[in-house]
Amino acid sequence: MMVDSSHHHTMDVDWMMGSCLCVRRSLFERLGGFDERFVMYFEDADLCRRAWKAGMRVVYHPAARMVHYHRREGSDGFVLWQLFRRTNRLHIQSWVKYLRKYGKEPHPRLFA
Repeated sequence: MMVDSSHHHTMDVDWMMGSCLCVRRSLFERLGGFDERFVMYFEDADLCRRAWKAGMRVVYHPAARMVHYHRREGSDGFVLWQLFRRTNRLHIQSWVKYLRKYGKEPHPRLFA
């Protein structure tokens, strides 16, 4: 995900994937948890954006390790077939919801 960055240093990031997100329950609850309008995908980006907006930081730490076992259903195959896969449709729907929610509002990290 961070192609242009060194993975050897702790750094602030815009967001972390929900599959490797570690957050205190009290903070998670204070932020209102995951927005349930995002059925699949973008709930993590939305939570991290709200954290930045609340004056919190989202931090990548190189010593943290995780393994995400998943089927990667949406990762391969014919392009037209991808459009008909349920997970891909949900991804696009969540992306549209995210864009509607934030529109042209700049990311709060720009002002942190």
